[in-house]
Amino acid sequence: MSSKAEPEPRPAPAPAARQAAAAQPAVSIPASEYRRVRTLATYGMTPEQVAELYEASLSEVTRIIGNREARNKA
Repeated sequence: MSSKAEPEPRPAPAPAARQAAAAQPAVSIPASEYRRVRTLATYGMTPEQVAELYEASLSEVTRIIGNREARNKA
């Protein structure tokens, strides 16, 4: 009999936090945070980054931020 050691199988890598968050339903941003969402977008965060920060959908964030061109004309 040969006594060669078989390598142990590697454990599967742990899922990234981003994947775990994607499995959860998007959260609705409370109205009390709308001003902060707009401020973050004004100071350079992309809508995608804001959505990730609040664990909300991109459509929710863009609805809150609104159309910048229409806002600037008013």
